[in-house]
Amino acid sequence: MKREILHWCLLLMSQDFKDLLAALHERGIKVIMDFIPNHSSDQHEWFKKSVKKEEPYTDFYVWREGTPGRPPTNWVRITAIG
Repeated sequence: MKREILHWCLLLMSQDFKDLLAALHERGIKVIMDFIPNHSSDQHEWFKKSVKKEEPYTDFYVWREGTPGRPPTNWVRITAIG
């Protein structure tokens, strides 16, 4: 996790990012950045252990049973292509 936070900090401090942001603002374009350090991949070790109900990882994620035939949430996954 620390590595990912470091990458975000380096990006936000880079001159390329500052130049891009300035150019967008000159054109009236606002930027919203989503930085959520508590997200993890379904391939992350903690997630895998939580799925298996291994302590202490059971409390690292919120789990609830879904309704039969339906996913447990109404969240939609959208993957950017390009």
